[in-house]
Amino acid sequence: MKAGEDPAQRAMIEVAEETGLTITQPQHVGRYAGTVAAHEIYLAQSAGEPRPNHREIQDVVWWDGIRPLQVQQHVSAILAIVRNNIETLRSSGSTNLTTTQC
Repeated sequence: MKAGEDPAQRAMIEVAEETGLTITQPQHVGRYAGTVAAHEIYLAQSAGEPRPNHREIQDVVWWDGIRPLQVQQHVSAILAIVRNNIETLRSSGSTNLTTTQC
């Protein structure tokens, strides 16, 4: 991020660039600080089907917030933060989650 840049706006841009999805109304729900990088975590509405830019990311998966995923340890920690905020997302009408790292 550049100095003075809005984090929610940056999240919208990164998700669009890396997954092809348009998100709206990103809500900041937490922060995970790993040993290499810090991750700001947002919940948002999305439209469209993911079309990952494989130069930037390895894969995109839909997660229902319930079934376990086999992912790297830092992603598990991020998903735990999301899981703690899942009711906020469900009340907004969305049932699918995607994660992208900026």
